Amino acid sequence: MSFDSKWLEDFLTLNETRNFSKAAQLRHITQPAFGRHIKALEAAVGQQLVDRSSQPIRFTPAGKQFRSLAQSLLKQLNQGLDQINGIDQPILDPLRIASPHSLSSPTLIELMDIAESPQSLTYSVDILRVDLAVKSLWLYHFWVFVTLLCALYRTASRYLLV
Repeated sequence: MSFDSKWLEDFLTLNETRNFSKAAQLRHITQPAFGRHIKALEAAVGQQLVDRSSQPIRFTPAGKQFRSLAQSLLKQLNQGLDQINGIDQPILDPLRIASPHSLSSPTLIELMDIAESPQSLTYSVDILRVDLAVKSLWLYHFWVFVTLLCALYRTASRYLLV
């Protein structure tokens, strides 16, 4: 699998705008070229990421999951380039969430949708095998293990629905 990092930026811009024309305009490319970038990304990933049948467009479950991966990949790429070039990292890191595959949907996707408000915290999600997720909690300073997060969400949901 090979793809261009610009396709990830295009995908994330589309995720923000939910409109191909607006996203293409923000990315300073034509709408047909932008559409080809998204199609090429979908081909590289091997999944349809965007449901084009509605306006505004919607993302498939794979597209919702891929959003966090794209954010993480771009962040890691930028941090790696900054380190290579000697630029210091910010003092405050984002909230880091480790999730085993079995819990990564749909609850985590719902939580990520809730966290999309403009005043929300910056966060990253790494979807891992259970043993690696637990290990990451201790070794790599993940702040939240998704099991705890899911339990809190379900508890809060019951009270909000009353």
